[in-house]
Amino acid sequence: MEETVEGVRVLIVEDEALLQRALVKMLQEAGYAAEGCATKAQARALLHGDAPYAAVLLDRRLPDGDGLDLCREMREADLKVPVIVITHLCDDEEVVEGFQAGADDYVIKPPSGAVLRARLAAVLRRRPSRLAGSETMSIEPLQGRIVLRDGLNEQHIALSTRELRLLTILADHAETVVPRPMLVEAVWGPGAGVGDNTIDAALTRLRRKLGSRGDAIVTVKGAGIMLRKTALHRP
Repeated sequence: MEETVEGVRVLIVEDEALLQRALVKMLQEAGYAAEGCATKAQARALLHGDAPYAAVLLDRRLPDGDGLDLCREMREADLKVPVIVITHLCDDEEVVEGFQAGADDYVIKPPSGAVLRARLAAVLRRRPSRLAGSETMSIEPLQGRIVLRDGLNEQHIALSTRELRLLTILADHAETVVPRPMLVEAVWGPGAGVGDNTIDAALTRLRRKLGSRGDAIVTVKGAGIMLRKTALHRP
């Protein structure tokens, strides 16, 4: 299946303003929803915000400390977002330290567009299921699909970019009610004039594609939407 990156959210943590803008532009032109920040503190706030990121490009030498400290924090908090370290440092000891901190890959500044896109695509392809502890469903954003498993059997289901975003945010907050405004921001974008009818229609289409597992997506009246992991185990 052809890979698609449209709307895949990437956070670039880089304090060199010119390089940050260049990386953001490079990825946006490739179809990613890329945005940048310059410090660990800013990145920390964004990573714990309402809309999840699919990957992080992380500089080491930031104004408020070593970027690897942020990577370690992410792993200690069980935040499984893939991290690619971008740095001038390139000796073996530094690279090993990055992997030990939980980084998924390493690129040297300034990366070419082709290399960066290839590295990013690779870490996204091998990204673990967004449902922690679940062997039943995995989300493959670059392939534009999800994989449902029942024993040794696998079912591949193609989803639209919006459906992937919707399922991803529900999976990232599984067993937790996600308020509708939070869904709107993550799926349609900040300030989108989207009402309940549009949200409900999108949820109906997603439930239909999930088949018998569609009732794992539960509407909690007056509160929001929740994904129940236990319901995904139904054949």
